[in-house]
Amino acid sequence: MPATPGLATTRGGHVAVVSPSPDQLTRSVAGFLHRAPLLGGAAVVLATPEHRAAVAHGLQALGLVPARLRRQGALVEIDAALALENFVVEGTVDAERFERFASQVLEPLGRLSGPIHVYGEMVAVLWDAGRVAAAVELEACWNALASRFTFALFCGYPAASLAAAPAAAEEVARLHQGVLVPPELTRSPGPATHVARFAADLAELARARRFVASSLPGIGEEAEAEATLIVTELAANAVVHAGSRFSVRLGIAHRQLWIAVQDGAGLLAPLAPTPGRGLGLVAALAERWGCEQLERGKVVWALLPLTREMPAPAP
Repeated sequence: MPATPGLATTRGGHVAVVSPSPDQLTRSVAGFLHRAPLLGGAAVVLATPEHRAAVAHGLQALGLVPARLRRQGALVEIDAALALENFVVEGTVDAERFERFASQVLEPLGRLSGPIHVYGEMVAVLWDAGRVAAAVELEACWNALASRFTFALFCGYPAASLAAAPAAAEEVARLHQGVLVPPELTRSPGPATHVARFAADLAELARARRFVASSLPGIGEEAEAEATLIVTELAANAVVHAGSRFSVRLGIAHRQLWIAVQDGAGLLAPLAPTPGRGLGLVAALAERWGCEQLERGKVVWALLPLTREMPAPAP
């Protein structure tokens, strides 16, 4: 398994990873988890036996020794289905029982100096069993738990499961700070007809704004202003949080403007939306937004609806 470089370590965050295949999921999860033990923290895996074994193999491919981590208390592995028996009562999630269960898992890790990274697919187990409402309840319980403990959480969802229940999938997206979607599920609605690359310097933000204005003539003042804001915020994230060069890609199709900013770092630190700024502002302006993990770095993209009828801009 190839390494997944660049995943940023954070002490907080709640992100969903949507996977079309077990291999893709394992790469994303191992890349997310492995930094925590390296920094003196711990990785917690709440998954099926098959996926726990796959994640352990992925951690080993990234240079860690799972058996040693287990002995040190830096790798905690729990069966997802058995865990659910602690707090799912008559098909619904008992919030108090969940808090007791999660506290038993997380409290012993408070002695560690580093971050706690948690991968959980209990929600996926519920979803696949047809208990979609319970899965959404569980996501809300995880969010409430963040008031007591500091941890970063990845929740795994099979792509086919979310596609079968789009209304519930929207609620899942709302309950997460970001959604990691692999590239094959989030291709742009049209070709990126304008592409520019920029240095890792905040002074480049002005040049990125000029690039938007010169590339999209005729889309209207409001759309141009919104597009410029989105590019500015995503580019600032790339420079400030990732410390990376970045590229901006723009394309128009089906009365939508596709905006993508790529940088050289991974998840998850830049994914926490703050209302009125950063990704909070992007989420407020965009019709949809998401993030793709790349072999080296990531792409954060947004779709902005256009009210004017326009042909796709010429290259």
